[in-house]
Amino acid sequence: MSGLRFFWIFFFLFSSLAGAAEPSSQSSIDLKEKISVPPHTTLSLLDLVDQENSGNFAAIKDKLARRAVMVLQEEGERIGLSSQSVVQHLKSALAPEERDLYRFSIPRRIQITVTAPALTEASVKALLISKWQKLCGECRVEISNLRLPLGKLAHWHLEVPENLPSGSFNLPITVKAGNGAMDATYWLQGKADVLRELPVAQRALYPGERVRAEDFTYRWQSVTHAVDGPPEKNFLVGMKVKIPVAANQVIWSRNLEKEKALSRGDQVRVILKQGSWELSLSAIAEKDAEVGDTITLKNPSTKKELIGLVVGKGEVQVQ
Repeated sequence: MSGLRFFWIFFFLFSSLAGAAEPSSQSSIDLKEKISVPPHTTLSLLDLVDQENSGNFAAIKDKLARRAVMVLQEEGERIGLSSQSVVQHLKSALAPEERDLYRFSIPRRIQITVTAPALTEASVKALLISKWQKLCGECRVEISNLRLPLGKLAHWHLEVPENLPSGSFNLPITVKAGNGAMDATYWLQGKADVLRELPVAQRALYPGERVRAEDFTYRWQSVTHAVDGPPEKNFLVGMKVKIPVAANQVIWSRNLEKEKALSRGDQVRVILKQGSWELSLSAIAEKDAEVGDTITLKNPSTKKELIGLVVGKGEVQVQ
């Protein structure tokens, strides 16, 4: 019966879980009943989600985006996707401990229609962002300066590259002529900006100073042409400034000194994290390292090697 939805609570569906979260602690994710997509689209689990009416699912967003459900080809194609099929894809995409955190509202059948929208700035932006957003994880893609072919064009196909452009782009659009006539090719021009949340100085920072929590805030900034990355969030407070940073400027890794956190032969505290539990043990550093470095350690008892991330003075974290 159309309009009916199943509410799948994952501790019920996936009996492999040892325990279950209470429904009140689960974030709700709603799936759409009807979806229209352009031709030649690879439909992902994320495309099925009604993001405006769903709760917070940022922790699994990338996994949903990477899980392909089907490839849709020609305009006019209509497909019904069953709730059972959706559940199987969710089971494959998410680990048991992740599934336990969410409750999915899934229609009995999701109707998918392949249609070529009118060639407008809004439709092209939506298509480009839907493709490129999946490639950059925790970033935001913005499209500007679009220049579309003149005229009212229907039955068009835009082949979106599987890599993010570095600024300006020039992409071919194929327009189906029909009636035995030859297809036409036009060109779409525009600019793509990739933005990430970066630390921005609240005041001028000078060499020799230690960065304090109140000295910076995180804002969305363009990294399209960036040649350096930001320091890790967990390491920024307390780091020493090497190159001055003006107020309202991004704090890049090159602005800060890399300080030695441990030396070869040092006994260090190793933190092992798995889910909600944490274990610590002692090991010997195999080389000098700074905060943010990956280092090899040796367990003095078992003589086995471990590889971890230096997270502080004398501390290494192993996942």
